[in-house]
Amino acid sequence: MGNFGEHNRGNSESAIIDGLPVLIASAIAAAVMALGAVILGGDVDDDTDTEADRANMRAILLDTVADATAAAGVAVTGAVILATGGSYWLDPMVALIIALVIGYHVVELLRDVAKGPRSAEQD
Repeated sequence: MGNFGEHNRGNSESAIIDGLPVLIASAIAAAVMALGAVILGGDVDDDTDTEADRANMRAILLDTVADATAAAGVAVTGAVILATGGSYWLDPMVALIIALVIGYHVVELLRDVAKGPRSAEQD
């Protein structure tokens, strides 16, 4: 039993996250990806763009915004961990929330893509 307790303490100590490097790296990544999303979002649709072209662009924009959001969430989590000297439980919770939000938008995009060919056939 004594070894089991010592083993668990060793694992819990390895889960400690240093908030400052997480905050710095994630804030830089979020800023760069947000800039990329702004640039991608400014793409003007041409009359020659097909529904597939628009869907591809939406997918790329969604991916870029998702990456920026995830990095921003990690930066905020790192800031809270740094400020509190703990609250490590926030890391997986924020990751789950971000995954759910991104998943929702992916489902919406997939629904729109699935509707695309049907509406084109009806015209």
